[in-house]
Amino acid sequence: KDRKPLAALLEKKRNRQAKRLESVVKKLQGSKFFTRMDRIAEQTGVLQDGKNRPLAPLEEARAQLAEMASDFAARQTMKTSRLHEARVTLKRIRYLAELADKTTEQKNFIRELKSVQDVIGDWHDWEELTGTAEKQFSDRVNCALLREARTVLGARHSDAMSAVNKLFALAL
Repeated sequence: KDRKPLAALLEKKRNRQAKRLESVVKKLQGSKFFTRMDRIAEQTGVLQDGKNRPLAPLEEARAQLAEMASDFAARQTMKTSRLHEARVTLKRIRYLAELADKTTEQKNFIRELKSVQDVIGDWHDWEELTGTAEKQFSDRVNCALLREARTVLGARHSDAMSAVNKLFALAL
């Protein structure tokens, strides 16, 4: 019985966000943003043919991952905010790696990053869902749905930590 009100709340929230996104997209379409971005992309492509970079994109991505891994290892603990920070940083590293030539090495590296991102993203989704459920059922200490969400969240957090630590071990 608790799932229906939570699902309705999430649907309402999603609809509000979709309307906001649609409004922003309409504003962007009317602006000169995309024209400017195309011009910048053309200029960048002409000025940098890849030879001006100190490292190739895949090498740079690997170096950034190793630096990130050593930074996280130095701090020893990974709190929730650090795990979310890792998720965002891994996205940037993956985008950089995607600029590299399409090789088996590049594809494997990207696959590893995506795998970890997926696990962290799954944890993040459960964190958001659990937070929403906690607000919805704050007056009910023994809500079965809330207990279930917290249990799954704990398992997903453990999975995410394990995946990140494994990736960092490989990077180092």
